[in-house]
Amino acid sequence: MALIDNSVDGLQAMMDSVAGWVEKLGLSINVAKTKWMAVGNLSNGNGQLMMNGEEVEPVEEFFYLDSILTNNGNCCKDVRTRIAKANSAFSRLNNTWHDRTLGLSIKILLYTSIVKAILLYSAETWPLTKTETQRLEAANHKWLRRILNVSWKDMVRNESIREQTGQEKLELAVQECRLRWLGHAQRMSDDRIAKQVLH
Repeated sequence: MALIDNSVDGLQAMMDSVAGWVEKLGLSINVAKTKWMAVGNLSNGNGQLMMNGEEVEPVEEFFYLDSILTNNGNCCKDVRTRIAKANSAFSRLNNTWHDRTLGLSIKILLYTSIVKAILLYSAETWPLTKTETQRLEAANHKWLRRILNVSWKDMVRNESIREQTGQEKLELAVQECRLRWLGHAQRMSDDRIAKQVLH
């Protein structure tokens, strides 16, 4: 469960409310597994959260819904993790990429629906820097070259690789993810936090 508020006091009130509600159900919250993080200009040192008389541990980053969230909004670790996971998925499909009986269109369909989907999971929330964008593009081109069995020694340009595989630059794919998420958030009711953040 994730609780979000714009102040430590507000978050404390929410936690107390949830703890009381959970207690009525005969359950309890494990304080050792509970963490909190201040994002942006706030720092975790601006206050402390208590639950059941114990201090809740402040953290600078945590793993939530298969993404790494950091208190400064940086996505560098998340991008590296996504590349590693996508690379693992790509490697498990090595026999598929080398199978000469499968056409390129089938391989690209598999690549897009498995590897690229893993790579771009939660990309709509990434504040990408030029370095991270280049890292993503390099990984994408490396995998597409392996599908085509083209080495970097063959001196084939990345544009040609994308053209042969019918792929666009990942930067454009990330922009498309952002626009799709923006449309989704715009259709939300006004009481939703995601909608409130936009306005």
